Amino acid sequence: MVLGHGVGPFGHLWTLAIEEQFYLVWPLLVLAVTRLAPPDRRSPDAARPGRFGVAVGLAGLWLCVLAWGAYNLATDASLVRLSFSSDLHGAPTMVAGALLAVAPDPRRLGRWGDVPAVVGVAVVTWLTLGYRWTDAMHNSTLYLPITLASVALVVGALSARCGFAALLRLPPLVWLGKRSYGLYLWHLPVILLVREQLGSAVVPTLPVALVVTLAITEASYRLVELPVRQAVRAREGRGSRGPTPPVDPIAPLRSPT
Repeated sequence: MVLGHGVGPFGHLWTLAIEEQFYLVWPLLVLAVTRLAPPDRRSPDAARPGRFGVAVGLAGLWLCVLAWGAYNLATDASLVRLSFSSDLHGAPTMVAGALLAVAPDPRRLGRWGDVPAVVGVAVVTWLTLGYRWTDAMHNSTLYLPITLASVALVVGALSARCGFAALLRLPPLVWLGKRSYGLYLWHLPVILLVREQLGSAVVPTLPVALVVTLAITEASYRLVELPVRQAVRAREGRGSRGPTPPVDPIAPLRSPT
């Protein structure tokens, strides 16, 4: 799909609907996998599922999702279904992320974490700059490499001693990361509005749209996101005697140290 064609200014927010479906369905799937996975014999809690068994179950689920997507692609499923459905578009990436959460700790890679990071950056750079996004049906086959490249980037980012992780800790990239959600929300309506207003002008539309998007994102970050977060933290602080420790959603799956 070419940017701006076939969707409205808020058409990209369909991904939020897929996320909500994931939050509803995924806990039930994880519960089923943990019930079927063999127990961890090294844990004092004999009922706790083994991390390896959970990982195998999630890997099997991911392969089933990929096979289902390949079947629909081979049988000429509708373009809308291939591009926007939860099971064909959202599930492969989300299941891959969940599988990464129970995989061995990427920090063990040390400086070797740069290897998957370089591969991920290369794939993302090629898809961004060297690939022509004109054939939407063919683009559906790119979900797998995009997913694998994303996993490689996350592994590199979590390998704290590698150069890629150090690069992500640079202040400009930290600043950008904190505002990335706002950039995602605002970029498309701004691009379409600027293109409509300056379509026949000499001024390039993309740089103008980028500046406007950054300005709106910064304003929404300071006026909306930060106040909401501070209010939530203050409310949580009043409800407890001390600071609430961060919750590890996969703590029950981790092996004892």
